[in-house]
Amino acid sequence: MVAKKAKKESASVVDTEKFNYETTKIRGVDGKIRHSRGNQDAIAKALLVFIAGGGDIKKVIKANGLSDRMKGREGMNAGLFRMTASVMLRKLVRDGTPVEIGDITVKKLDQVVKVPAEVEKPARKARVAKAA
Repeated sequence: MVAKKAKKESASVVDTEKFNYETTKIRGVDGKIRHSRGNQDAIAKALLVFIAGGGDIKKVIKANGLSDRMKGREGMNAGLFRMTASVMLRKLVRDGTPVEIGDITVKKLDQVVKVPAEVEKPARKARVAKAA
């Protein structure tokens, strides 16, 4: 009797087959492509637009009165810091407090936030071969 191989378990804690998150891409002012993969609510989109435009997440935290709650978290990596701030911003919106993210005011999580279309990077000019 031949033993059947067990189905290979995923290394991820999250069952990715249950969730199909879309990825939103935007070219930042620095020319790099920024992307956000998640639930695509107003907070996620507004933060993506703000950060791609050269904004600093710490300004958003200060503008929304979260400085005391984020104290001691400055040593986190950038992604974890941004996610922690996003959770707190979502809580404010759920409780009825509008959130300021740059020029965007988020009053509801399902509000439409306009994300600019990804701009293609201009093509590089072909190099001219040097004459020998």
